[in-house]
Amino acid sequence: MSSRCSALLSVFFVLVSHSSLFAQNQSAQIKMTGLVKHPLSLTIDSLGHLPLKAGGPINIVGSSGQVRRVITSFRGVLLRDLLDRVGIDMANPKEKGKYYVIARATDGYTAVFAYNELLNNPTGQQTFILFEENGKPIVDDGAFVLLTVNDTVTGARHVKWLNQIEVRKVE
Repeated sequence: MSSRCSALLSVFFVLVSHSSLFAQNQSAQIKMTGLVKHPLSLTIDSLGHLPLKAGGPINIVGSSGQVRRVITSFRGVLLRDLLDRVGIDMANPKEKGKYYVIARATDGYTAVFAYNELLNNPTGQQTFILFEENGKPIVDDGAFVLLTVNDTVTGARHVKWLNQIEVRKVE
């Protein structure tokens, strides 16, 4: 009987901690900062006002070439659409090549993109801010994950716990 109670208590604590993570994710935000015309803090709800994209399956591949995990399906928005929404504060459009975008996670992990890479390259149509993986809200990796699905090594720019997108300019 006590082993059954222990098992039930274990299941209860797992469910409570998982629901607590889900609640935290509902209030999570991505801050859009730097050289943007309209800085924003975006939530899962506010992302729903952008064109949603779905895809999958996608392999998360490490630098060794080994598949670390498979995401069978995902939903999210294009990073490019978020950049369009906030607008880039660019006085001289001929200087587009000097701008870059930094995606940051809560643990300090970063991925960097040239602005032109997102604007004028297939990468712009393949770089997503995900909020669902495998038909469920993302919980274990934070509320938001950045993923560039056309990278050969997808793990290098797979930013879990994404919390900031910053636009900068090379001086």
